[in-house]
Amino acid sequence: MDNQTALEKRVFTVLFAAMAISMTGTGFGPLMGIYARELGAAGFLLGIFASSFPAARALSQPFVGHLSDRGYKKFFIAVGILIFVLVSFGYRLAGSPMGLIWMRFIHGFATAMVMPVAIAYIGEMTPKGREGAYTSIFNISFMIGWGIGPMLAGFLWEPEDLLSSVRSFLEFFSPLIPDLTRKLTMLVAKAEESTQSWGIHTVFTGMALTTSVAFALVVIFLPSDRRFMASRDGNGKNQPSSTLPLRVLLQDNTALGLLVWSLVHSIGRGASLFFISVFAKEVANVSAFGTGIIISLYTLIPILFYGSIGRLADRMSRVKLIVFGTIGRAALYALLPLTVTFMPLLSLCVLIGIIEAFSAIASTALSVDLGRQYGMGSVQGAFQTAQSLGMLAAGPVNGIIFQAFTINLVFFNGSFMEVVSILFLLIFIKMSGEARWQRRSEEFATEHTESSEKR
Repeated sequence: MDNQTALEKRVFTVLFAAMAISMTGTGFGPLMGIYARELGAAGFLLGIFASSFPAARALSQPFVGHLSDRGYKKFFIAVGILIFVLVSFGYRLAGSPMGLIWMRFIHGFATAMVMPVAIAYIGEMTPKGREGAYTSIFNISFMIGWGIGPMLAGFLWEPEDLLSSVRSFLEFFSPLIPDLTRKLTMLVAKAEESTQSWGIHTVFTGMALTTSVAFALVVIFLPSDRRFMASRDGNGKNQPSSTLPLRVLLQDNTALGLLVWSLVHSIGRGASLFFISVFAKEVANVSAFGTGIIISLYTLIPILFYGSIGRLADRMSRVKLIVFGTIGRAALYALLPLTVTFMPLLSLCVLIGIIEAFSAIASTALSVDLGRQYGMGSVQGAFQTAQSLGMLAAGPVNGIIFQAFTINLVFFNGSFMEVVSILFLLIFIKMSGEARWQRRSEEFATEHTESSEKR
């Protein structure tokens, strides 16, 4: 193994671990709606709370992405995760909906410094024609964090639910193994006693601890991107991505189509994803821990399909995968109001997560491809900004819908916006020409053949 390959593996491993751990710490996000409701947020104010996070991301991501292309990727990632640590303490001090909104805004600003920059760093080392494979594997780090985070947060918030289930499980098997179950039951009883004082403050303590570990990983083990780029150039690797003004990117119909799709589809996704936790609590009567289980499995189970979908995205038209994932998600969102108990809601959310993976991986692979031409950080910043603007619009609009009508209409609106996003995407594809979108699979096939012949 040469030094360059070892350095690339180190970058990938450190970023993967840091993203998984930091996203676990910030994975309380899907349960934030419940906490905001407990503090008195309702209707429009609940929508403003939901929008504060993406608003901060939308305002900061274009500038962060552009600056990161100048060799500051490690700096932005480290500072962003450090803010995660500080915000954990800020959440504990927020005793009102407005205080929570401000903390959520700062949290969104920090996320803008971490996620798109980390993806851009990985994009710099991705071989041409393998965007789908590399990004699908790296996206697993985010999915692990977002999957474990809500479940962990739900346990830290209401540990009695899990401990009660464990006690019932032990009671069922007590006739078979009485001695072992008796000892384990005593341990469960001690755990129940020691966790009686746990609550929302415990969640924020857990967030501070996990994000601190991620911060240490990045500061100590992640190589500077300037060092990485210098090493790569010296070994004859792909040249670094160029950095061009955003207006040049917006003149490309392929890029513009992807950005518009991302913005509109995020309005639909934001409408549903944020309000699922509220729906689970207030309609399906699911506990905070049960809601955490739903969000976690919605995120974790699709990971099993990521590798296959990533390879698929390198071999066929990525736009077809985007269309499949988006239309499938729209249909499933419309079914959410029918799930008024735990198991149907859990099953449908898991299915949504699997279908969603097709469009997520294909769109990320396309953004990495575009990043080589317009600047990896700049494109990821623009791509993430479009998503944030969609989430920003989703909050107040659906907050008003929730307050004026019912939560069911929120999900129907999300389904409608997903369909609209595909219509915009197809219009821009028509303008740019289908051949460009198909080209990636042809390049992959050529490179794969050449590699095989060399071996």
